[in-house]
Amino acid sequence: MDKDVLLPFSLDNTNIKGKIVRLNKTSAKLLERFSTGISAVDKVFLDSLVLSQLISSNFKFDGTFKLQINGDGGIIKMILCDNKLNGNMRAYMGLHDGYVVGDKHSFQEIIGNGVMIFHLILPNSAKPYQAIVELSGNSLEDSAYNWFRSSEQTRTYIKIFSNAEKKSAAGLFLQKIPNQYATEEEIEQEEEIFNTLKILSDTLKEEEILEDSLEDVLYKLYNEFDVRLFEETKVSYKCTCSAKKIKEVVAAMSLEEQEELRKDNNVIKITCSFCGKEYQI
Repeated sequence: MDKDVLLPFSLDNTNIKGKIVRLNKTSAKLLERFSTGISAVDKVFLDSLVLSQLISSNFKFDGTFKLQINGDGGIIKMILCDNKLNGNMRAYMGLHDGYVVGDKHSFQEIIGNGVMIFHLILPNSAKPYQAIVELSGNSLEDSAYNWFRSSEQTRTYIKIFSNAEKKSAAGLFLQKIPNQYATEEEIEQEEEIFNTLKILSDTLKEEEILEDSLEDVLYKLYNEFDVRLFEETKVSYKCTCSAKKIKEVVAAMSLEEQEELRKDNNVIKITCSFCGKEYQI
């Protein structure tokens, strides 16, 4: 299956909603540009693509959601993922100079003492939302789960699958919607259902979510429940750079900064960090 898609769903007679996403063409396209050749590092990059899709789909807005990772002392210096509501996304990964390649790299060696930042940029000049997430545990998955548990205080399940060799990635997200009117007995039942779903979700295999129909994956996992599917969002790679935007960036620079950038023939050359396209101003 080469379809890049995010598919929301709910489970009838429960207060649990979820989404499942798979990136094949999009992740392959981005790895063509940013692959390090180190599978553990490329895996963190792929994981960030999936996580940005899962989180950005929580917001229904005509704006941009950015997932930013700032590494400190590890191999990765920065990862930046831009996501639009329509499914278009782009991403960038930069590395620290002089990193050492070993046989194995732990998550801490790759990221160091870094942080993950969620940016929600809204239209109409509304005040942007920002959340800073400590990079904890052994993966981005662990870090996101810990953030949802401590900050959002909602029961959440996140599972990310990525395969650098296949250049594919996917993820599963479950969340219990709070019910302030639930009785103590209903709360206990909700917890029991959520725990059951976690156990079922843990049986999901990488080859299933990367290769099988996502609809079939959900029906197979949760056949004890009535799965209700919602409209899918097709995900695709698309850079938003343009000559107009580059000219605006240059115009905002001081004259001294512009002079430093000028090359032969009095031309300023700027390359988009995301897609690598060169512009001449």
